[in-house]
Amino acid sequence: MLVDVIKGRSFVPPLRSAGWYPATESDPVDYAGKISKNDSRIDWASSDMDDLLIRKNVFGELWCMMPFEVVRGGKKEIVERRVIIHQMDLHQPNRRLSDYGKPGLFVEDTAADDWPNVDLLALTGDFKDLESRGLHSVLKINSCTVDGGKKGKGRMEILNQLQKQTDSSPTS
Repeated sequence: MLVDVIKGRSFVPPLRSAGWYPATESDPVDYAGKISKNDSRIDWASSDMDDLLIRKNVFGELWCMMPFEVVRGGKKEIVERRVIIHQMDLHQPNRRLSDYGKPGLFVEDTAADDWPNVDLLALTGDFKDLESRGLHSVLKINSCTVDGGKKGKGRMEILNQLQKQTDSSPTS
């Protein structure tokens, strides 16, 4: 049908040219940059909440890097692993955003017996600005995958890593 319309010139031509042409001969034509996988990468410290929600709607799955403690040859090493985020929502935390410290992945304070049921949350780099405007939202990660793992099963692996980091950090 579309081919017949074009061949028969049964369409209405545009009233003015709105294509990829410069307004004048001296104006350069700008092209959009190529979209790459790196455009869906999250840098928690520099990303803001609105930007992440827009990118989630545009790209679908977003990803970030997270340090993981692994044992290789009897030695503990910290390696960066990719975390692919499948589902995330806005969440109202129990505390002020500034109480969480710095941007990144974290969990709510909880009793040890509730550990498997805790929420995996993420704080974005604009949390101080959000808090000053009276907004107290963080991102709740509902489903994620750690690179090399089963799809959608990364939440527990991340929770275990966060618990290791909490257990090994010095207390004041």
